[in-house]
This record gives sequence, structure tokens and C-alpha cells, in this order.
Amino acid sequence: MNSTSAKEAWDTLQDEFKGTVKIRAIKLQTLRRDFENFRMTEGETIKDFSSKAIEVVNQMKSYGGNITNQRVIEKFLISLTEKFDFVVNIIEETRNLSELSVTELVGSLQAHEQRISRRTEVSIEGAFQSKHKNKFQPKGGKSQRRQGNSKEGENKGKFPPCGICQKSSHQEKDFWQKGKPRCKNCKKFGHTDQTCRLK
Repeated sequence: MNSTSAKEAWDTLQDEFKGTVKIRAIKLQTLRRDFENFRMTEGETIKDFSSKAIEVVNQMKSYGGNITNQRVIEKFLISLTEKFDFVVNIIEETRNLSELSVTELVGSLQAHEQRISRRTEVSIEGAFQSKHKNKFQPKGGKSQRRQGNSKEGENKGKFPPCGICQKSSHQEKDFWQKGKPRCKNCKKFGHTDQTCRLK
């Protein structure tokens, strides 16, 4: 409000929001240090990493920093985690970094990241299915089943035929489904023919 000309008003706004020349130089130096120390962390996505890096670059430019597109590309490539080493080597050998744009680079890295993510999901799903399958398999495997069958064979014929199920591997008083209804359709115990699933 105290400015008497447009230039004076502009200079006041510039000092207010950007600071004086000395303050801008200090901020620019801090941003350069941040840019040099910038690294992608494990678990961070390309989208998050590129957004942070581009934000630092834009702030440097707003404070008068002169940074080329090639320098940004090179910084991207050396700051990625090990899982991107393969695609980084391909980009460095097949592309001219001075002609490559940041948008193209980010797109290539995101496509590679999606392929890695799909492979990881498939391998995790396969491991889960294998674990789920083994969970319901008897610990003893075939040998335990054979052993169980042999024990049943030993007990077979040891007792007179059961009055309920007609098997000779147990006595009628020991029949575990004694007192339960028997289906007339499938001849199994525990339900009636009205609720039989095989009817």
C-alpha cells in the first residue's frame, strides 16, 4: 500500500515471498543439498519418489537455480533402489539421456514397477496355495495312512458284527454314532433321508 510505483510494489512482493538476494541464495543452496542427498527408499513407489524429486527441482528453479533436464534424469537413475538396476542399465545403454524427458523416464519406470508387482503377487499367491494345501495334509503322509489302514485290518474281525452298522471292527456299545438317525437313502448316520444331500 505504501508503494508509489508498480516496480516498487513488485520488488516488495518479491522480497516478501521469495526473500532478498542473500536469502534466496541460502534457500537455493539448501535445495541443492536436498537434491544431491535425495534417494529412493525401500517400499517407496516411483510415483511418490518422482513427485518429491520434481517438487525440489521446481523450487530450485523458482529461486533462480539453473538445472538441466539431463541432470535431473541422471539424478533419477542413480537414486533408484536395486530392484530397478536392470531397467536403468537398459535405459542408459539404449537411450540418449539428453533427449529423454522426465515424463518418459517416469512412465518407463512405472511400467517396470507394475511388472515387478504382478510377479510378486503371483509368487505370493502360489506360496499361499502351497502352504494352504500342506496344512490339510496329514503329517505322516502315505506311511501314516498305511499304518492306520493296517491297524484297522488288525481290528477287523476281532469282534462279532455290530448290530447297528454290521461291521466287526468294534462292539455295538462302542459305536460312536449310536442313537443317531440313519438315512434310508445313503445308509449313513447323522441325518434322515429328508435332508440327505445325495437324494
